[in-house]
Amino acid sequence: MNFFRLNKDRKTPILCFTEYPNLTRKHIMENDGYKEVFGDSIPLVQVRGLVDGENDMVQIINSDGATEVYIAKGADLIVDNTQTGSSLKKAGLVELETIMHSSAGLYAGVSCVDEKNGKS
Repeated sequence: MNFFRLNKDRKTPILCFTEYPNLTRKHIMENDGYKEVFGDSIPLVQVRGLVDGENDMVQIINSDGATEVYIAKGADLIVDNTQTGSSLKKAGLVELETIMHSSAGLYAGVSCVDEKNGKS
């Protein structure tokens, strides 16, 4: 199943909200269904009043946090960073795919001396 193929005849824009507009646009443009329906056209990205891109039928809008609430405001898709996805599932959302995996880490700079290093 591909979201863009399923919505190819739609007359209103596909709205996607995210805190990661550049990552989202790159991922969407690499999607086979998107390429089939929209070719090489660049999805429209809106970030704090700035607009970039040419395909206004797919709009990626910066959410500035709490991305899942935008579903109630008319979003068709969201791209969000989540550890387990449980809060998104509780909101009735279905994961279509995973874009990437990440991990957290604590790193110390070279200026870290033994005293500071021992506090971790």
